[in-house]
Amino acid sequence: MTNLVTDQLCLIQTRDIICLPFLAQTITPDPIRSLVIFNDENAMQIDHIKPQKLTSNARIKVKNGCKILAVTHSPKNYRLAGTVRTRENYQYIYEIPIVLTVRDAIAVARSYFQNLDPAQQAIIQLQQLIEKYISRIPFDKVQINNMPLLYWSNTELDQNGFSIMQIDKASFHIDPRYNGPDMEIFAIRRNRDIKLEEMQAEQDVLDYKDEQDRLNKEIKNEFERQEGTKDQLYKICCQIRDKTSEETIKALQARIQESFAVGESPNQIADIYFTLLGIFQGQKHADIENNVITAGLTIINETEKDNA
Repeated sequence: MTNLVTDQLCLIQTRDIICLPFLAQTITPDPIRSLVIFNDENAMQIDHIKPQKLTSNARIKVKNGCKILAVTHSPKNYRLAGTVRTRENYQYIYEIPIVLTVRDAIAVARSYFQNLDPAQQAIIQLQQLIEKYISRIPFDKVQINNMPLLYWSNTELDQNGFSIMQIDKASFHIDPRYNGPDMEIFAIRRNRDIKLEEMQAEQDVLDYKDEQDRLNKEIKNEFERQEGTKDQLYKICCQIRDKTSEETIKALQARIQESFAVGESPNQIADIYFTLLGIFQGQKHADIENNVITAGLTIINETEKDNA
């Protein structure tokens, strides 16, 4: 395997140290790259020099036969593309703009030194994570721009030494090259699902109207019931008033006879008569009727609650 993708992204530059045996060559640290030094004979890492500012004392001696890998930490743009299948086995094409940034220079340099193409490894692993993620989701629930790329970068992809981030909106559409037997079924199911959603929306509107009609009918029935109860109580009050008036007239007649018997004057008798009669024919009598109606409605409502 060659380091094709890593070289295309210019992530690593190599340099072989050639000098006389038993002598060392002096090199200067790179201000923007990590220098990872390997012994070319036994492929062992012997030094790692992080990016640092150049100073007069910044010198490193490297022996003959060593290989220096200068690893850049600058982010590199890459358009990740591939095909995936949803839970229903529908095939889609996706394209995601990403940036790759070296997080662990030693891990990346070691893979590169072994010709494992570290950038390609990270991309393949990310594609596998996307395929696994999409395969568990229905086609109408896929949200390609809401995938947990940052979480994968900090967990699954951490061992590759890269940090990967999405930098722009991804594209996701049906694969036009795929003419498998599932495509006809896909179209049928999609049309069916759209029709079911429309029917469900219509049914929700009808259910809402039915519920509103039911509530309005309940309010109307309750209003009519209370009005009917008021009419009944009013009739009862009228009957009580008529009966009371009859009894009052009888009592007044008896009182007048007693007054004449004891010799009271007609003026005194008239005052007593009109005082008693005013209770049932004036405003006080109307207040009594209203209080009786209100009390009656309260008793009826409380009785209905207890029975319920």
